Amino acid sequence: MGHNYEAVFFDGEPDERLPEWHVVKWDNIKGGNKLGHKVAAFYQDDEAEAKALADLLNKNPIWIIVDDGDVFEGH
Repeated sequence: MGHNYEAVFFDGEPDERLPEWHVVKWDNIKGGNKLGHKVAAFYQDDEAEAKALADLLNKNPIWIIVDDGDVFEGH
């Protein structure tokens, strides 16, 4: 059963921010559109970690507590 979490890569912007991975929770809104909410951020080299967290959140029907103590909803 999937729950709409996805690991997404964001390119950096010169002099503003570095490239990074986000785990995004997608919510369906009116008109068939989706709205994304960032639930976690990872360094640009942490693709595997971001994808692993998105997979866990999509599979786990309970709350998940990760190593640094952050809590994510895995409903």
